Amino acid sequence: MKIPKQSKKVFTGVIFEAYQWPQKMYDGSIETFERLKRPNTLSTIAIVDGKILLNFEQQPNSGKIYALPGGRQEKNESALQGAKREVLEETGHTSNQWK
Repeated sequence: MKIPKQSKKVFTGVIFEAYQWPQKMYDGSIETFERLKRPNTLSTIAIVDGKILLNFEQQPNSGKIYALPGGRQEKNESALQGAKREVLEETGHTSNQWK
């Protein structure tokens, strides 16, 4: 769902922007609706020598987990450029074969 044109930005953070707008309900009342906007998130399945690469990582406020290489897409890059950058940053690997 897109953010409606009549919405108002009520918060700008480092990652998220929050928008609110009045929405007429079926009973005629008005309620405030909200939507968050953030950069696209990329996940990759990188295969090296027939094996899938996983990161063993710990993010703030969570335990250690296995995760696919990925992260936020930057404003100036395509999804493919972002995926290549994330794989290089997180695994040190590059490739000429992308699907």
